[in-house]
Amino acid sequence: LPLVALLWIRSTVCFNLTTMANKECRRLLNLERLTYCCGMSLVDKFLFVGSNCQDYWNNFGACRYECLYNHWKILDENHTIKKPELYTMITNLYNPLNGYHLYGSAFKEANEDCEVLGSNYTAFVMLHANHLKRQLGLDTDCRPEAMFHTQCIMAHVTHHCPSEFWRSTDECDDIRNLIPNC
Repeated sequence: LPLVALLWIRSTVCFNLTTMANKECRRLLNLERLTYCCGMSLVDKFLFVGSNCQDYWNNFGACRYECLYNHWKILDENHTIKKPELYTMITNLYNPLNGYHLYGSAFKEANEDCEVLGSNYTAFVMLHANHLKRQLGLDTDCRPEAMFHTQCIMAHVTHHCPSEFWRSTDECDDIRNLIPNC
């Protein structure tokens, strides 16, 4: 009987720790918070240049990113990322001439990692999607692929954020420290 009790306690503690970790990891899906921490809620607005997506200026859901990715012609007919177009957009928006080259480099590096993570990241998002449907902006008719891609990129960019774009607050530092554990 003591062995059974010990195993039950161990499984309960492990389950609770996993559940707590999953709930903490959900914070990485909050694009508004990630862009606040890395980019100071400014550099993500560059994406709106020349677009008709102003209705989504303060909306960080699926419709915002579908609109922006369509404007920049980053999605193909299968809703997958067209890498050359993505890199052209990054180079145009975040370059040495405007002082945002390091941010653009972090963006490109993040895309490489997100391409490798692909299905693993999608599985992570879908694990939380049912619990956070409204918060994730999945309660619309807009397709989520662009938003999922941006979430992966922004988690990576936040973790490797160039110092001049980092907002050092307790919350941002906690998010940055959380990323490797998720």
